[in-house]
Amino acid sequence: MEGGNESPIIVKKIKKGHGGHHGGAWKVAYADFVTAMMALFIVLWVLAQSQEVREAVAGYFKDPVGFSTKSKSLIEGKGMGPSQMPDSRIVANEEEQLKELEKKQFEKTQEELMASISNDTDLKGLSDQVKIEMVNEGLKIELTDNANDIFFELGTSSLKPTAQKLISKIGAEISKLPNKIVVEGH
Repeated sequence: MEGGNESPIIVKKIKKGHGGHHGGAWKVAYADFVTAMMALFIVLWVLAQSQEVREAVAGYFKDPVGFSTKSKSLIEGKGMGPSQMPDSRIVANEEEQLKELEKKQFEKTQEELMASISNDTDLKGLSDQVKIEMVNEGLKIELTDNANDIFFELGTSSLKPTAQKLISKIGAEISKLPNKIVVEGH
């Protein structure tokens, strides 16, 4: 072998692949086929039934919830039809009146509660720790501790007697209201 006549050896490696993912288009076509077959068998089944069953099935597809045969409300015998609906301006006016009435009720409760606390000799010192204000959600009653007076016995979850009396007074006043109550603690 001489040094100049040798040609280099080239090895070609051919990578064979699987051709990639073929997709799932066949699943969509199969689902369409199965749906069409189901519809065909339902039609054939209905045709084989009596006239009474056919009318019942037709009625179901015409009115699936059954509104036309029952009352015009989801609750039997309650509600009103579309032609009986009150004017929206009247409803808005009634809502404003209800809000105003509720606001007056809250203000009255606020005044009575503050007067009740101020008139009680045991609770006079706590009146600055009770904040009552009107918020969008309703009447907000906030009880806050200060350095001198705290509502709980130190290191326990037991209320002090004055705090129990204060909460009883607040409960007596707000129990007169028809509203729901939310209690939060921090």
